[in-house]
Amino acid sequence: MVRKLLKYVKKLANYNENEIKAQTEQKILLIIKARWVVLGLLLLYGTFSVFAYLSYWPIPKIIELATWPFILLCVAVVYNFANHIAWHRYPRLWVKRIKAFIRVQITVDALAVTLLIHFIGGITSWFWTLYILLIIEHFQLTSNQKEILFTGLINISFYSILVFAEFSHVIAPVKIPFPVLNLHSEITYVLVAWFWVCALNIATVYMGSYLHKKDDMAVRDSLTNIYNRRFFEHALKGEVERAKRFSHTVSLLMIDLDNFKKYNDTYGHVEGDKILLTVANVLSCNIRRSVKQPSYDIDIACRYGGEEFVVILPETGRLNGALTLAEKLRIQIACQCNLTVSIGVATYPLDCSNCNELIKAADRALYKAKSLGKNKVAIAPLSALEEKTAAEIVNVANVECPRTADIEKPSGESL
Repeated sequence: MVRKLLKYVKKLANYNENEIKAQTEQKILLIIKARWVVLGLLLLYGTFSVFAYLSYWPIPKIIELATWPFILLCVAVVYNFANHIAWHRYPRLWVKRIKAFIRVQITVDALAVTLLIHFIGGITSWFWTLYILLIIEHFQLTSNQKEILFTGLINISFYSILVFAEFSHVIAPVKIPFPVLNLHSEITYVLVAWFWVCALNIATVYMGSYLHKKDDMAVRDSLTNIYNRRFFEHALKGEVERAKRFSHTVSLLMIDLDNFKKYNDTYGHVEGDKILLTVANVLSCNIRRSVKQPSYDIDIACRYGGEEFVVILPETGRLNGALTLAEKLRIQIACQCNLTVSIGVATYPLDCSNCNELIKAADRALYKAKSLGKNKVAIAPLSALEEKTAAEIVNVANVECPRTADIEKPSGESL
């Protein structure tokens, strides 16, 4: 029996590095769509510029000037179209390499912006502002400060190489109307332009990192420091959508403290808060996390409201992990607190067809656990074979309570 329990615990602790947060996938799609808007604006700007230059340059000269920017724009359109198709039709090609995929995206974008700057004025071009868009883009894809710094360094490196190459005449600056041509050789102007672009990139990276910290606080419960209901609703919707795309499962645990109101009335809200903190700590200790940096939570523990908690379990069936974890949490909480918990378990797509129905199914299972006498784990209706399997899992899970010292502290928190 102990070996069987250890087998289940080991399975729960087996971190799946190939599982990528559903929120990140959705953000990548939003970035791809936003890139279409930017490409459209660049095309509009190019069309307007061609007509504006007609008063200054002959048509053959304008066609020569617009050739490379137009080719670059066409390549960007094809590249973004390929990304859009890959996101919808071939997710398995990039989901398992999400970190490398994001870095390639950022590097290619930075290279395209640098080439565009060169072909539209070089050092005198105002298109360096597109670097700021790239940093903002990366902010949406990762909360890791090292990754955000990577974007800033890529931008600064590419722009510095361009400035040095044009100033030293390694490559000839492209002549366009309006800017004074000898500015490319003026050391004072070149240094001021280079310093301003670098300083603004650094400032944007710093501001973005600061805002990310504020965003992290906004999605966490102020008392327990686990995710709040706002983040739960967003995360569950993303996980269910991903489960639909990949034909996977996702389970939901709805956890409620038994007789918590009576406990608060008897011992006071300070002691009640300690109970909530203990429950949150038990949940945080038992969820799966990635082991590589940047780390993220694979399972998502949240405070749903009051004395209710929820845990989202991606890639977890109701009998293949969810029920085992629920029993484990029930036992550990009973050992650590003066209160017990009732837990309802529901799974998509076995018990529902969408996000809202999954919450309702878990809530009904929780009500069932309460009606059975509390301190129980209840699950959605099962077949006879599943009932037998569930009973075996419960029997294996009902072992001696672990000591407080045996429960490790959370290994870290990240979005």
